[in-house]
Formats: sequence, C-alpha cells, structure tokens
Amino acid sequence: MTKGADLKTLLVIMIAPLCWAGNFVLARHLEGAVSPIQLNFWRWALACITLTPFVGRQIPHIFHSIKGSWAVVLIQSATGIAIYHVLVYEALGVTT
Repeated sequence: MTKGADLKTLLVIMIAPLCWAGNFVLARHLEGAVSPIQLNFWRWALACITLTPFVGRQIPHIFHSIKGSWAVVLIQSATGIAIYHVLVYEALGVTT
C-alpha cells in the first residue's frame, strides 16, 4: 500500500468512532434543551435521510427478506436502538 492509501484507510476507519463520540458530546450539550426522545428521533431521521440515496433502491428487497421475521426485527429495533439511546441520553443528563 502507498502512504496515501494508508491515510485514506485510517480516515475511513475513524469515521464511525468519531460519529459515535460526537453523538454523545452533542447529546450532552443539548441536555435540557431537547428531550431524549426528540434527540433520538432526529438522530435517526438524519441517518435515514443521509442513507436513503445510497440504499433507496434496495429497500423493497430488504423488506421482502425480513417479512417472515418482522416481529423479531421490531423487538430488536425497539430495545436495541430506540430504548437504548433514550436511556443513554437520559444518563447523559444526570451525570457529569
């Protein structure tokens, strides 16, 4: 690999942790101004708007593939995505 490719790889690898950390920093900053549920909603709305151009054509295929297990997907979405982040945002409001 060239040095330029190594730098590009490093930058791409750093995107996810920086977004994750930035999410918590922003949530801590907005504590009191925005409720945890609103923050969670707008976070996922922004993610959906951002990703739709890249996966928009694949959405019907995705829904077709999870049609048989929609209850499991719904439970995992509620507990692993929605409730978890609301609890994290609540915790950020009561900790230093």
